[in-house]
Amino acid sequence: MLICRYLPPPTHGSLGRLGSNCRNDFDRNRQWDFSNKVTVLSFAMCVMIVYLHLKFLYLGNHTLSEIHRFLLTILNTCVPTFFAISGYLFFRNFKIYQLKDKIYRRLNSLLIPYLIWNVVYVAFMIVMGALNLTDNIVDISFKNILISIVNAECSPLWFIRYLLLFVIIAPLTYCLFRSRLIGAISLIAILLFNYYNFRSGLLGTHINVNANNLAMFNYQYAYYALGAYFALNFRSKVESVDELKKRLGAISIILLICLYWLYLKDNGTMASFHLFRFLWIPALWMAIDNLPVVTTRKWMKLAFFIYCSHMLAVYCIQGVMEKIYARIDAFQTLFACAEYILTGIIVVYLLICIAELWKKVLPSSYRIVSGSRG
Repeated sequence: MLICRYLPPPTHGSLGRLGSNCRNDFDRNRQWDFSNKVTVLSFAMCVMIVYLHLKFLYLGNHTLSEIHRFLLTILNTCVPTFFAISGYLFFRNFKIYQLKDKIYRRLNSLLIPYLIWNVVYVAFMIVMGALNLTDNIVDISFKNILISIVNAECSPLWFIRYLLLFVIIAPLTYCLFRSRLIGAISLIAILLFNYYNFRSGLLGTHINVNANNLAMFNYQYAYYALGAYFALNFRSKVESVDELKKRLGAISIILLICLYWLYLKDNGTMASFHLFRFLWIPALWMAIDNLPVVTTRKWMKLAFFIYCSHMLAVYCIQGVMEKIYARIDAFQTLFACAEYILTGIIVVYLLICIAELWKKVLPSSYRIVSGSRG
C-alpha cells in the first residue's frame, strides 16, 4: 500500500504530482468500494509477484533466511489471490445468456497477449543463452520453440494459460457453483482431491506449474472456483463493508501468521500450505477493509502489463546486481538486503514508465499486448 510513495512516473499530470499528493491518497473516512479495492489489491499483488521472482542473494544469516522464508510464504499467496479475483470477476453479474460473449472477450483479451509475450520471452532467452548470460538454454529446434511458446516454458505466463482453460470450462463452473449447497460440496471435493494428489505423490514436494496434468489443473482451479462460488452466491456480502468482517479478517490474518510460525515453518507439508493459501484469500479480502482507503491511480491499472513483462526486467537488472555482489567482500548482508528491496522498486517503476510511454506513442500495439487493459 506504500508503493505510491516510491513509484510516481515522472509525467502525466497527477502521476507527476504523486509525491506531493501522496498524503491525500489515504483516506480514513471513506470505505473501500469494490472497483477501487480490486484495482489496488491487484496492483499490490503484482508488485509482490515481482518480489517473488527476485533472488535474495545472501542467505548466510539464519535470521534473514527465516524472515525470507516467511516472506516467500506470503508472496506465494499472490497468484492464488489473482485466480480467485479472476473467478469472481468472471461470474460477477453473470447471466447464462452472456456466456458465449464473455468467453469470446476473455479469450481475446488473454490468448493474444499470451502468445505475443511468450514469443518475446523465447526470443529473449535464446539471445541471453547465445551470449552466455543465462543457464536456461532454449533448444532452438522448431518443435521445442513451439512448445515453449504454447506452454509458457520461458515466461511467468503459466497463470494466463490456466485462466484460458478456466474460461473454456466456464459452463461447467457455472453448473457446479451456482447453488450454495452444491457449490460448497464441490469446493470441498476439489480440496479433498488436491489432498489425495499430495498424499499419492501426483503433486510433488515442489509445484511444477508447467506440468500439464489433471492434478495441477485441479490445484489451481481450487482458487478460481473459490472466487466463482462467492460471486454466484454471496456477492452482496463480499462487496459490503462492516465491522464484523473487518474484525474477522484481521483476526484470521493474525491466526494464519501464528500458524505459520508455530507449525508450518518446521512441519508444513504441501497440502497444509495449499490450505493456508486457500484460507488467506478471504482473510486478506476482509482484512483490507481495516486499512485507509487508497486512491486509485491510473498506473495501478498497469498490473497486467507489469505481470507479463517483469521477468525481462528482472533478468537484466538482477543479472547486473549479481555480478556486482560477486565482487563485494564487505557489507554483503547490507548490499543483499538493499539490492532485494530496491530492485523490485526499480523494476516496477521502470515498467510503469515504459507502459505510459508505449501507450502514448503506440497506443494500438499497447492495447494488443495488454489485452486492452490499463
